Amino acid sequence: MHITALDAHVCTKKGMTKMQNPFTYTFGVRPREYIRNEQSEVILQNFSYDDPVEKAYMITGIRGSGKTVMLTEVSNQIGSRQDWIVIDLNPSRDLLQSLGARLYELPFMKRFFIEAKIDLSLFGLGVSIEKGNEIFDIESAIEKMLRAVQKEKKKVLITIDEAGTNKSMQVFCLTFQRLIRENLPVYMILTGLYQNIHHIKNMEGCTFLQRAPFIILQSLDLSAITVCYKRVFGITKEEAVRLSRLTNGYAFAFQVLGKLYFDKADTTSIEDIILEYESELIIYSYNKIWSELSGKDRLVVKGMVKCGAEGTNPVNRQVLMNETGFSSSMMNRYQSRLREKGILGVSSGIERGYYLTLPRFGNFVKDYHMDE
Repeated sequence: MHITALDAHVCTKKGMTKMQNPFTYTFGVRPREYIRNEQSEVILQNFSYDDPVEKAYMITGIRGSGKTVMLTEVSNQIGSRQDWIVIDLNPSRDLLQSLGARLYELPFMKRFFIEAKIDLSLFGLGVSIEKGNEIFDIESAIEKMLRAVQKEKKKVLITIDEAGTNKSMQVFCLTFQRLIRENLPVYMILTGLYQNIHHIKNMEGCTFLQRAPFIILQSLDLSAITVCYKRVFGITKEEAVRLSRLTNGYAFAFQVLGKLYFDKADTTSIEDIILEYESELIIYSYNKIWSELSGKDRLVVKGMVKCGAEGTNPVNRQVLMNETGFSSSMMNRYQSRLREKGILGVSSGIERGYYLTLPRFGNFVKDYHMDE
């Protein structure tokens, strides 16, 4: 995109005193300049009630769309409430064993088991109780601990970031389903890439997940990015609009461009900032995204690039079919896959067209992958 207002000039942050950079793209860290996704408000509202209707949420989106930051923001807010206990689980570990261990660490839990003479030493939880009632099943142990939580008038939110599709996850979800049938105060938020969350949602026996809210993170509002950039950088509205358009609303791009502009606008031309901006997107996001695409996914993307489909310039569906040699049914399949992955968008209007949603992704493909 040509930025005439900034073209051939060194950018400056007008009237600003030097302060700590409020932008970051460190994984999972909530930046100081953070645009909250409206979908997080829906989750927070649900969990603000004494008896939340929704028991589980599944959040997905392309890499860099803000899934982990959103999860961190929501869990921190809920965890600050006195009647909530937030437990974050590592998806690479045995989830039930981890949940049991974390529940037992709660200040009131050891007292509860000693008074009830329940022995959990078999699981490495607590101490052996003389003449205690041994529990041989971790699921039963978790149920009893959740009843202790219920007795304390508290609720448990379990969070799992980048959820996988292993056996441990299936066992965990089946157990969670049984626990909510027992009306125990347990809730869950999962995040992950679309293909993983879709697989988890359709795991055999996990009916409740098919009815759980399935949230696909949307792009950030460009006007919100404009307001942020104008305020932080002290630039004109027109300059802030042009910068915001460079991000396409991609959450990771918003942070990358913000960080670079904040650090370098005093000494570096906008052209060089944009060049480094593209490089950072490639290194930290686009290389990984490209590696996860199938051969036919890539064929569609390269066909779109050849036809100039990026930003507000979509390619006609029939033109793309001619370019790729795909039949109508095959195009339906792969455009759907790429939409779910957050790479392809569908234009509105009389003629259906497709465009690339990620900022400067077409440049990345054209420069480094067209000859593959």
